[in-house]
Amino acid sequence: MRTGSFGLIMVGCAVALVASQQPAATVDRSLPSAEEVLAKVVERAELAGTGSQNDYSCTKQTIEEELDASGEVVKRKLHVSQTHSDPGGVADAHKWSNENGFSLNQELLRRYHFTVVQRLTLHGRPTLLLTFRPKDPPSPVHGFQDRLLNRVVGTLWVDEQDSELAKADLCLVKPVSFGLLGAVDRFTFSFERFRGDDGHWMARWTDTWVKARKFIVPVRTRKRVDWTDFRKSALE
Repeated sequence: MRTGSFGLIMVGCAVALVASQQPAATVDRSLPSAEEVLAKVVERAELAGTGSQNDYSCTKQTIEEELDASGEVVKRKLHVSQTHSDPGGVADAHKWSNENGFSLNQELLRRYHFTVVQRLTLHGRPTLLLTFRPKDPPSPVHGFQDRLLNRVVGTLWVDEQDSELAKADLCLVKPVSFGLLGAVDRFTFSFERFRGDDGHWMARWTDTWVKARKFIVPVRTRKRVDWTDFRKSALE
């Protein structure tokens, strides 16, 4: 396991938890409100969903690792393929998010308390840093996914010019049980996107780390996906 990467994710989640609990007086009043920032992000995402498909070809590398109790890799799978990116619609990072219940929409926004912490520069672009934590009292629980979402905190990097989600770190702050079948003890998910020269946004990488128990069997896995060598697809 590349512990440096996982360590950065955990540090980011710790920062998110601490920063989101700071009193309102510490917030820079020159910053826009979280509601204003996120409304633009959701609006941008909805408009992007009507765009063209598969505008770019790229190389996709997926690394899946199984780890032992000490974090050492015991099994590793590497897969490299040529694929397409969809900058006009939902990028690969958002596709994963949608499938796992982290779709950035109004329903999800109502679940969390968001705070705009500061302005910073990410890859040369002005960016707003937001932290989030579940509201208190938490949203109603109808199943395992609700229990999971009610225990997630994180950090979002929002491109201030384009209102695009450029980067995110999410992590589980408390274990979540799913009955006799087991529990998820730790979970982190991070992704980063970038703006191409033509203004389209595409996934750069995603990183998922899970420590869980199935029945009494411990499970520790990591999945890293990188997209590189973007090439404009030929027009049909």
